[in-house]
Amino acid sequence: MAFRAVVFDFDGVLAKSMHQHAEAYRRLLAPHGIEVTDEQIYDREGARSESIIEEFLRRSGADPDRETIRRMGDEKQVIFQGLGTPRLYPDARRLFDTVRSTVPLVALVTG
Repeated sequence: MAFRAVVFDFDGVLAKSMHQHAEAYRRLLAPHGIEVTDEQIYDREGARSESIIEEFLRRSGADPDRETIRRMGDEKQVIFQGLGTPRLYPDARRLFDTVRSTVPLVALVTG
């Protein structure tokens, strides 16, 4: 059976970026007295940043409004981008290029 389309996720599939996401959450939440581990963030892989932020804020006893959560989500993204470009997993580029040369429609998505 030939594939007509393939969709790749970037974070955690092609790129080894979860550690950088965890570090961005740590830097974002630390000023609020909230400590998070890599494992806590890895367990939430695929969840929206705003959902993760809201969960940890509420666990700490805060009652954040939508605007605070949105603003913190934007701040987390700025922190993440400041950590540098994530490295691709070994052979990720070769896999992507091979699929792209044999499948009519290939997409790369990210959260």
